[in-house]
Amino acid sequence: MSLIQMNVEQMRAKAIKNQKDKIQEQKDYQAKLDSMSKHSVGGLFDLRSIKKAQSTKDIQERFYDQDRVTEKFESFLGHHGLYKVRGIIEDKIKKTNGGDLTVYGMEDEIKYLDDVLTEKENHLSKK
Repeated sequence: MSLIQMNVEQMRAKAIKNQKDKIQEQKDYQAKLDSMSKHSVGGLFDLRSIKKAQSTKDIQERFYDQDRVTEKFESFLGHHGLYKVRGIIEDKIKKTNGGDLTVYGMEDEIKYLDDVLTEKENHLSKK
């Protein structure tokens, strides 16, 4: 087996061709990405369409909107007259969620306490 020797001109020409091929491949890839974003590719994993979907926006508003959950928490405290124990409830949420008042933690705690307090009110009204 022998090595094929190339002169400087041949190596230069090959390097230029490789560079042009690489640039063309990058352009083709970018064109493919652009065409995918303009048109539905029909797959379940088209991330651009998922990100732009109304359901994604609804989920963001419902589960990750801190202002909405804070307002709901204030309303909950007012409805049940729990402003005096607000700090205790917030401390429990922080303890449960690793030291943060997370949206999910607040939602979960509101739901739990609302169910408990509603059941207690129903029990007291039956007497």
